[in-house]
Amino acid sequence: MRCIIATTLALACLISLSCIGYAAEQAVPEPVSTVKLTPPRTDGGISVEKALATRRSVRTLDVKPVSLEMLSQLLWAAQGVTDDKSHRTAPSARAVYSLETYVVSGNVIGLAAGVYKYVPAKHELKLLTPGDKRSEMVKKTIGQSWIESAPAIVVLSGVADRVTRKNGEKNPKWMYVEAGLAAENYFLQAVSLGLSSTFVGGFDTDALRSFLSLPATEEPVAVLPIGYKK
Repeated sequence: MRCIIATTLALACLISLSCIGYAAEQAVPEPVSTVKLTPPRTDGGISVEKALATRRSVRTLDVKPVSLEMLSQLLWAAQGVTDDKSHRTAPSARAVYSLETYVVSGNVIGLAAGVYKYVPAKHELKLLTPGDKRSEMVKKTIGQSWIESAPAIVVLSGVADRVTRKNGEKNPKWMYVEAGLAAENYFLQAVSLGLSSTFVGGFDTDALRSFLSLPATEEPVAVLPIGYKK
């Protein structure tokens, strides 16, 4: 009798484990053209002072996945819309908002691997290329292998044509200032979420532009890997 019970329990466990494995496989989302992100939180986490005191540049990221909710919050912190006048979290000279934001996702819970563009006005992601492209991106454009372990890599690019003085003269330095402001928002939000990142500026601009299929008028400015500190 005990043998029968033991055998039954063993079979039940095997079936249960099999179901769990099947559920885990099914939990991987299929690529979709548009991903609506969760509404951003405007309170909670830690204080700004605490985030400032504990923020550090981290280049040893764990392969542990981050959640789509975390990524949503990070994108909002960097370039999210904050009112009905389309103002964003990071200031922009003359409110021209010269930046565009991209995500190279490979290990984000709830998000299929792929290259996405963030759409601030709708707080959503638009799929550009399906599949995990992290390794390809790093090898072709940066060459710093530690970045490949980041669950997601955020790229800020700028459109210099949007940044002009009142007399029509271009002033691209505003674009770089804007990228720095957006990146700092991103870093402080990362600290609040228990995550780590750093500003990577050492990349082949033309190669990264080609990888993201950006027009000639759009320039990659910053690469921001995100993940848990190893």
